[in-house]
Amino acid sequence: MKVVVIFIVVIPSMLTSLSFIELEDHNIPGVSQASLDWGDYDNDGFKDLLITGHTGQERISRVYKTNADSTYTYQETIQLTGVNYGSGLWGDLNNNGYLDIVISGQADTEDYVTIVYENDGFGGFTARSDLSLPGVRYSSLDLIDFNNDGWLDIFISGDTGSECITRLYQNDGDGDFFWREDIVFPGFMHVASCWGDIDRNGFPDLIITGEVNGVKTTTLYLNYNGNTLMPQQNTDFPNIFRGSVALGDFDSDGWLDLLLTGISDSGRVSQIFQNTNGSFSFLTSFTGIGYGVGIWADLNNNGLLDVMISGAESGTYNNIARIYINTGNNNFELLSEVSLNGLSTSDIAITDCNNNGKIDIISTGLVYANSRVTTVYLNQIQTVNTPPTAPVDLITLTNSNHVSLIWNDGYDPETAISGLSYNICLRPLNQPDLQLMTPMADLTNGIRRVSRSGNAGHSNQYSLFSLPAGNYEWAVQTIDSSLTGSEFSPWCSFTYPSGFLPSPANLQIIKDNSQVYLSWDPVEGATMYRIYGSTDPYAPDWLLIATTENTNWESTISHSGYFYRIAAVNE
Repeated sequence: MKVVVIFIVVIPSMLTSLSFIELEDHNIPGVSQASLDWGDYDNDGFKDLLITGHTGQERISRVYKTNADSTYTYQETIQLTGVNYGSGLWGDLNNNGYLDIVISGQADTEDYVTIVYENDGFGGFTARSDLSLPGVRYSSLDLIDFNNDGWLDIFISGDTGSECITRLYQNDGDGDFFWREDIVFPGFMHVASCWGDIDRNGFPDLIITGEVNGVKTTTLYLNYNGNTLMPQQNTDFPNIFRGSVALGDFDSDGWLDLLLTGISDSGRVSQIFQNTNGSFSFLTSFTGIGYGVGIWADLNNNGLLDVMISGAESGTYNNIARIYINTGNNNFELLSEVSLNGLSTSDIAITDCNNNGKIDIISTGLVYANSRVTTVYLNQIQTVNTPPTAPVDLITLTNSNHVSLIWNDGYDPETAISGLSYNICLRPLNQPDLQLMTPMADLTNGIRRVSRSGNAGHSNQYSLFSLPAGNYEWAVQTIDSSLTGSEFSPWCSFTYPSGFLPSPANLQIIKDNSQVYLSWDPVEGATMYRIYGSTDPYAPDWLLIATTENTNWESTISHSGYFYRIAAVNE
């Protein structure tokens, strides 16, 4: 591995040093009109890179596998439609434990696309040609469970070529996405968006910036109940486009703060707005940029989120890249000695590339006209992040229309308790291979498969809606400011609705030539047992094949590779 030391910064007041090395032999092309996202698509413990954009010769969408020796291998067998002016994201859309891909953007001069690629679990991806999602450019794409039903939905905003749109497509949990026409937004272009629970009511809210009918706009939409998103007035945010929005709790008070970059009518901005009990107020400005991005990241492992920006200070190619260290007490210090590639029409993504407990950086974009570069910066700080501890004392409250999952806080030596987020896994009882709410993490050790905050946000409780009647178990992990996960808590089981009989335990299946024998433990209160079968363990609907009053059953085998479930009922 060829490396070159690019900077070392010492801040006496913080008694820490921050240094990076630039990885030169990664073979990842530079792209403009770019997007970057990290995700462990093959569940090997290393997060892999999804990159989209224009190389100067062609549009690309590629996956680069991260190897244990900090090298990257282009996965040529994963064929994705190349796009620019768009996005590529990882997300487990079908809750099978493997990350899928969603791509949107401009694929050709007059061809705009939004495509879902389903991960088959064996290293392959298949385009979902049966889905009808509008293609967009100058766009934004988010994967978010906006209605708390455990399934990731798709948010799209941008220019279709004939109109500008902003739409939510709800995941029905059965492989389809339908447009929520009752949730109405104006159409945006040159758009940036992000979601997070700003008012701590348990539902993710939306911040979106861009151009609406030629007018620069920044709007906050509060999500009141998973079905109603209302625009808020008098937020005092600058109206911008060609920029970025990012939510992060920089002061570790449990309320998500806002980082905005972009071009306003009065100039370019990079600003922080502090969230106090759900209300935003302006905190500070950095050097303004357009055609770029601003992100939150705990680069020095002190438990506080720092800021990195990259973009054009003026024009299109007068580029800068800067890091501002969070020193506490609402203060950020510019690291003036830092020398990073300033890039425009760019993107930045962070993760712990080599699993050494330090946040690394990748950036890509235009240096100047027709010169593009991708740079991987490996963090060399001496302080190694300590993983948090798991939450404890899980309880479940069942209500008429939802289930409340509640736990006591985890702990982290660096991140304040109020700055921690949490990540839930929910699955049917006694069916460990099925997930109804995916954590996008390894259940055996807590290692994350994406570099994001937890799916339950910063609260220590989560309400789940639209849950079918059944028997379930759930566990939760703690996520710190470096996006590192704890191990998962012990499992907590419940039935919904209250009084629903639990599934029989100790299901035994014995195959003997052409016969199959099933047995299970009795369930108190059960008057009979229903036996369901399927050739696909992930199918939403299983066939009822028999009922019995006994705790055993046998039959002639009519299928190979058949799966069984037993339901206890009282009738």
